[in-house]
Order: sequence, then structure tokens, then C-alpha cells
Amino acid sequence: MQILVDSGSTCSFVSADLASKLFGGQSLAVPPRVRIANGNIIECPQFFSDLSWEVQQCQFNSAFLALPMPSYDMILGMDWLASHRPMQIDSSRPDYGSLAREADGVTRGFSDPGDGLVS
Repeated sequence: MQILVDSGSTCSFVSADLASKLFGGQSLAVPPRVRIANGNIIECPQFFSDLSWEVQQCQFNSAFLALPMPSYDMILGMDWLASHRPMQIDSSRPDYGSLAREADGVTRGFSDPGDGLVS
């Protein structure tokens, strides 16, 4: 299993391939759209609100959006980092605020001088 810990990602993701093998995912009527590393915007049609997983004998329960990604099985974003504190992060800063779906349907999680899409 390949897991990326990414402080540049507002939320956590599980690969669509892995998600297809899991139970408990919810199909989203209005999937959030996120900007991925190459700049493309894609939809995340499935959500896992309480996925149990383990790494090096440590167990976690986390929320994940399913995302088509060929390189990783999971991406642990700022939501996971802030709640588990493996390093010091000032999560009170406004750029690590909660996700909000804007009128154009794009999920945004921080103020950005550009377009503010989740990355």
C-alpha cells in the first residue's frame, strides 16, 4: 500500500481502485470537485465517513473522498494531520479552514490568491 502524507491537501483521499474493493462508501448526489496536482479539476463521487485502516500496527478511523489516482492508495491531508498531530501545525490559520462548496460547485477549503480550489 502506497500512502502519501500531503500537507498541501485540504482533505484525505482513497484511490478509486481501492474504494471499489471497500464497503461503507456513500455515493454523493453532488460530488465535490477538487483540483489535483497537475491542475486538472475532477469529481470525487464517493465518500467514506469512517473508514478503518491500519499502518505499522497503528489503527485509525478516518474520512476519505474517493479519487482516481494511479500512484497512491491513500493521501492523508490536513484533516488527518490536524487531528493526529504527527507534527506541529497551526490549524487555526484561516488557510486550513473547513471545506465549503461554493455556488459554482467547486469545493474550497482555504483562501488562495488564485482560484481557491482544494488541491
